Amino acid sequence: MPSLRIFNPNNKALSAVRVRQAIAYALDYGKIIEATSPLLQKPASSMLVPWMDVFTADIPRYPYDPDKARKLLAEAG
Repeated sequence: MPSLRIFNPNNKALSAVRVRQAIAYALDYGKIIEATSPLLQKPASSMLVPWMDVFTADIPRYPYDPDKARKLLAEAG
């Protein structure tokens, strides 16, 4: 799952953190991978890969949760 850092907060539509979080919760990365390349990929949780020295697994996770995504979008207006 993506870090929220991949979204450009300078874009007006993405300026609210709740909107960026909602997008992260709304995407089912496991299903996307399963549909596009099930034998080659697994969902990523970071833009960095585990073999990089700066990689850390200690980051926020955004599991697929469409109800939470809708709630966050409603809160964001």
